[in-house]
Amino acid sequence: MLDSGARTCGPRLREVLPGAEFLGADDLEIVSCSGDSRHIKPGDLFVALTGTEHDGHDCIEEASRRGAAALLVER
Repeated sequence: MLDSGARTCGPRLREVLPGAEFLGADDLEIVSCSGDSRHIKPGDLFVALTGTEHDGHDCIEEASRRGAAALLVER
């Protein structure tokens, strides 16, 4: 049985986003994903979207510091 806090490896990024343009990496294995940089853990995909009150692109540096393996950006 897995510990409830255990993180398992997820799918390859190209499996999840087959039509995406990849810059700086060929393919990565991601653990999880989040649009909230405060929740990013090493190996996660950070999804930076522009919202009505916040712009996730402003949080890219924080997500990187927290160990994001990849970024999904709008611009």
